[in-house]
Amino acid sequence: MEEEEEKPKKSHFWQAYGERILMAGSIVAAVLICLGVFVALPVAVSRFLYTHVTHHVYWMGLTEGVLRMLLFLLYLFLVSKVKDIARTFEYHGAEHKTINCFEAGESLTPEHVKKYSRFNKRCGTSFLFIIMLISILFFSFVQVTDPLLRFVLHVLLIPVIAGVSYEVLKFSAKSNSKLINLLVAPGLLIQRMTTKEPDEQQIEVAIASVKKVLEAEYPDIKL
Repeated sequence: MEEEEEKPKKSHFWQAYGERILMAGSIVAAVLICLGVFVALPVAVSRFLYTHVTHHVYWMGLTEGVLRMLLFLLYLFLVSKVKDIARTFEYHGAEHKTINCFEAGESLTPEHVKKYSRFNKRCGTSFLFIIMLISILFFSFVQVTDPLLRFVLHVLLIPVIAGVSYEVLKFSAKSNSKLINLLVAPGLLIQRMTTKEPDEQQIEVAIASVKKVLEAEYPDIKL
């Protein structure tokens, strides 16, 4: 019998750090793609329209914001058609139902959770939409037309815009004013894509997860 060829062994370095390198590379690639699609592309298009159509700097911020929203909605629509992602969105809906049930003061049982809405004002989807609205407001006052400089400003102002948006989101969760409800309404509409009605097993998973979080945050709470 012919001796089987020995398979080449992975280097010690790759065995020790290979998974971390792949993970880091994936994260860097994802960040670069996001910056390219949601920042660089809108900036480039707005610059083109400014040069050839509008000739007014105020329209650049509006163009960037509207295009970014359209790309975001297109992305959500496309990923919602992926089977595994659609199932993830069902768990997302189960999470919202469970949180809404808890905040209403009812015990966390599948029977109680089922009757609550799968929408929530504090959802990350609504947060992203508010970020896009705030960015339009910020960049409508930026009197810079150079695309590279606008791109750099977008990146540098991300923490500021995210911070302001977070405060708006927190305030919206506590307020029932018509103005605030109007502001968060688009985010709730978008949640029709990012949340789906869950089945009972998914609700049970959401209940168990929420209970673990609450027990860790509030040890004395009775659930």
